[in-house]
Amino acid sequence: MCGIITIYNTEKNVDTNSLLELYVDQKTRGSEGFGFSWLTPKGKIKTERFTEEAEVFHRLARVKSQLVQFHHRMPTSTDNVAFQNHPICNSKHHGKIYSLIHNGIIYNDDELKERHYKEGISYSTKGKDGKFNDSETLLH
Repeated sequence: MCGIITIYNTEKNVDTNSLLELYVDQKTRGSEGFGFSWLTPKGKIKTERFTEEAEVFHRLARVKSQLVQFHHRMPTSTDNVAFQNHPICNSKHHGKIYSLIHNGIIYNDDELKERHYKEGISYSTKGKDGKFNDSETLLH
């Protein structure tokens, strides 16, 4: 399904070359969509998502952070569109910002989305066609 890599370094910024080596080792888990989140020096979560391998690694090489979460996917619930890739952030729906990376398929995602919709939660991965990344239901 997907590959997940998290690197945390308590003393200095993450070596993104190490992340690239880990990705190459598990590339067969998915190479159709990419994203990563990182922690800024001020403690904010930033997220970027891509559809092209070269783009994500070009951008990742410029990130300076002690914590990086990386996701590469083989899409299951949506097409390979950057805004529907992981990580998925909740945009303060719950008073705090969370970044989620998930590997798997959610089978009751439509039911959960309806419940969230009634609670006033909007989905950042919802496309014009109405499809959304099923993993976002876990975030909420």
